[in-house]
Amino acid sequence: MVVLVLFWFLFGLLIRECLTTESAPIMRLKNSSCSPFLSRLQPTIQKGLHDILPNEHFMDFIKKSSPPGSDILLLDVDKHTWAMSLNQAAALKRVGSGLIVHVMAYERDICQNFAKYDVPCFYDAAWLVALDKAYVKWTGRDIVDLKMLSVIMMGRMVASLITLCVGYNVFLSDSDVVFYRDPLDYVFADVDIMVTSTMIGPSHDWGAPYFVDKVPFYTLNNGVVYYRRNPTTQSFLTTLTGNSIAHLMKGPDTHLAFLQTIFNGYMQKHKLKLHPARLVVLHYLCILHTVHGNILYLIYLGAAKLATTLHSS
Repeated sequence: MVVLVLFWFLFGLLIRECLTTESAPIMRLKNSSCSPFLSRLQPTIQKGLHDILPNEHFMDFIKKSSPPGSDILLLDVDKHTWAMSLNQAAALKRVGSGLIVHVMAYERDICQNFAKYDVPCFYDAAWLVALDKAYVKWTGRDIVDLKMLSVIMMGRMVASLITLCVGYNVFLSDSDVVFYRDPLDYVFADVDIMVTSTMIGPSHDWGAPYFVDKVPFYTLNNGVVYYRRNPTTQSFLTTLTGNSIAHLMKGPDTHLAFLQTIFNGYMQKHKLKLHPARLVVLHYLCILHTVHGNILYLIYLGAAKLATTLHSS
């Protein structure tokens, strides 16, 4: 009888250990400088973050190809955007930019195109499956035609957080953005975040308005964002990630994990204001818009760049 009781006791301890043992990716993230901010997240949110982290090789991928404190450009790339993204990486190298391109590949054969030109590229099929699985579980929505969009939106959020937490400045850019000059020349030295704004008025369907006192309305567009590595931005991005996961967990999600509205809402909720408020016309930047999948239009942005320092009012 004593032996049987001892057996079940030890078996229970083993099961408990298996259930509470954290994976290498989450342990390495918790050992980063974001540790105090991650510990503030609710346990369910921490579990959600754990479920959508890439494997432990992602941190090695970042650190191996970039000196500590570097400026990293994260690009989400699939079969439709790899050629333009490769051209972007080559152009930045040619002008001697300090911005180091890192490609997040969302299809199997993408990385071989970048390997020829020594552009760091990361692909993990299991991670993409985990992102989709988490999205379906949280929202109850299984997207068939646009499945890749939700995966990319969640993937870029997590990749940005990890890169910032392990000690790098993050320049996040949509793959349909083309730089005509070195963007680092336009990053102000005394700001924590730089983010583009986009006119959305009079409709609010795409993103919540941040500049509510302006007509037409403008939204903060997190398709092009620069995060300078420091405790302020690490805290901001950790909490933003947690809020985004919590939003998806509530389901159903009608925005395909496109978290533009959450980004703006978080800025408003915490009463973060722009300081200093300076405008730089983006004459060096254009966006390629695809119409009906086959016609490309070149549009020079008339929108302004926002130099943003986070201050609680």
